[in-house]
Amino acid sequence: MPMYKLIAVAPVLLLTALEFGCSGQAPTTLSGSGMDSVAGNASSAGAPASGGMSGAAGATASGGTTPNGGATATGGAGDGATSGAGTGNAGASNGGTAGDGSAGTANGGSAGSATGGNAGTAGTAGIAGSSGAAGSGVVFPPGCTCMNLGPPACAPTGHITYTLAKSSNPTATEQSAYEAITCAMDGAVAYYNCNTTITKQLNVTYVPSVPTADGNINGAVRFGGTSYMECVTGMHEIAHTVGVGTASNWGTYSVGGVFTGTNAITQLRAITGVDTDVLHSDTQHFWPYGLNYTSEAHSTADLIDHCMMVTAIRKDLGLE
Repeated sequence: MPMYKLIAVAPVLLLTALEFGCSGQAPTTLSGSGMDSVAGNASSAGAPASGGMSGAAGATASGGTTPNGGATATGGAGDGATSGAGTGNAGASNGGTAGDGSAGTANGGSAGSATGGNAGTAGTAGIAGSSGAAGSGVVFPPGCTCMNLGPPACAPTGHITYTLAKSSNPTATEQSAYEAITCAMDGAVAYYNCNTTITKQLNVTYVPSVPTADGNINGAVRFGGTSYMECVTGMHEIAHTVGVGTASNWGTYSVGGVFTGTNAITQLRAITGVDTDVLHSDTQHFWPYGLNYTSEAHSTADLIDHCMMVTAIRKDLGLE
């Protein structure tokens, strides 16, 4: 009687690292048309991002001389999209739906029925695929980061969108500007949508005559200086488009260099833990956490705190 040898072949997982980067220069603040701008920082490569690990196939169960045993059991594949490490822990770059790490079903089947035959061996259960980390589905353009990091992981609550006006036949300079602005705005919008509930449609343009960048409550954002085409600047300008320094009643709350709105003051003190902290302001800006300079942002926590402060200020202004 011939004997059958059981062989299980484990799949090979290839992890691909996506590298990101976005350049800029030291900060300089210039004001224009009631709006402000900040400079960019140099960016480096982001962390690798990979999906969940595929489940290993179960072994084929062979029966006796005539029948064969159970079918091959295949494990579920972790569907991490562009994000989440293979172990299921979130990587620096996050996006897409969490991986489904369901184990494969072991279908061993019945023992072989032929006279003198050996019983069929049950199929081995497939290894559960490790879940990829849940994310926002945001994918930054190749070569792009926000503060050296990839997209934030979240279930988006905001609805800020933008369109970038482009020439039908761009010059090399224009094309370079469009790519940098796209990187800046994708990062800025991603952080706002992950950390606010604001809805706003933005119309973004490249205007070389603008020395820095500016934002208006009508939703217009203009970029001119190339060193300002980065995500912290983008977040600062989004703040202007949603009321910071541009709402008609801003001056009611910004008095004598201090913002007096109770929601904003409460939020600031909740962030700092100091119950005597004061929120400073002028005719256009607030600080701390206003991102008036790129140097104000040292971590993603600073970007999140900025979003929380803008939300609180909008409540004081009656915009949310």
